[in-house]
Amino acid sequence: MLEGRCRRSYWHAGQPDYEALAVKAGFTPIREVNDDVEPLTQLMRFLGVPQLSLQEAWAEIHHVDLTINGCIEVLAQVVLRRAAGEPLPGEFEKWPIWITDTGVTNIEVARQRGLDRGFSDAVAERVGSRTVMNSVFVKLGLVEKMGEQSSTDGRKLDVPTEGSSEKPWREYKSGDVSEISTGLKKWRTGETNAKAYFESLGYSVSDVSRQNLGYDLEARSPSGEDLFIEVKSIDTPGQPFTMTSNEEATARIRRARYLLVLVHQSTTSVQIAVIEDPVYKLEFSRQCRQWVWECGTYPFVPIRLTFPQ
Repeated sequence: MLEGRCRRSYWHAGQPDYEALAVKAGFTPIREVNDDVEPLTQLMRFLGVPQLSLQEAWAEIHHVDLTINGCIEVLAQVVLRRAAGEPLPGEFEKWPIWITDTGVTNIEVARQRGLDRGFSDAVAERVGSRTVMNSVFVKLGLVEKMGEQSSTDGRKLDVPTEGSSEKPWREYKSGDVSEISTGLKKWRTGETNAKAYFESLGYSVSDVSRQNLGYDLEARSPSGEDLFIEVKSIDTPGQPFTMTSNEEATARIRRARYLLVLVHQSTTSVQIAVIEDPVYKLEFSRQCRQWVWECGTYPFVPIRLTFPQ
């Protein structure tokens, strides 16, 4: 019988990184299947089930494909422990936890290419101090690469300059609401409505909401431009919404290719508002509900899609 391991607090509930590392290390991960995960973790500790230690996790990192959020969390722990004077693990040089303009790579390539700025911003947020992070990075021979972004599949993202990107959904001014008819049906999910909307604009759209990628939809324009779309359904304009740490980290990396789509449905229509680069354009506050990011102030200037009579 395999020995169990609990999730440490910095491995966010619902993320695959902790489970993958635990299994690779030969342990049974304690899967938290409800939203109120802290009591379960406390119960497991009371019963004597240990947490997955850093040493156990770090020994397997170069054998596991971490999510973007996983890379950020691992590197934040490395920075904090290195700043405290602790030595780096022996396999550290092999770890594919660094994001550059060529994608996820090891530290040798990161030293040559420079780090993606969005990635280092997210690491600094987890560490709690950019000064501490920079001091460790300097000792490791690392610098940030300003103004470029990367994708985790190894392809460099062609980040458009202001006004150059295809934006068939338009840039809306405050109070500008357009009326168009579509083949939408009532009471569909927000993801389904958003998918239908972008398909009506000529995009090829795939629903990846169950794959835990940090967004719900992948869209490609006829010219080959890729977008990564996170959908949030709201009951009323101005209602706060939350982003998970994985969504927030992915948005930091994807930047202009990451769209936040707010969907508000009434009995007669669906209103869809599109916000590009939301992490850098909106104000979020970190909440303690499994560490989500909440936004309560945002522009809601939608396009209205009317239901057929």
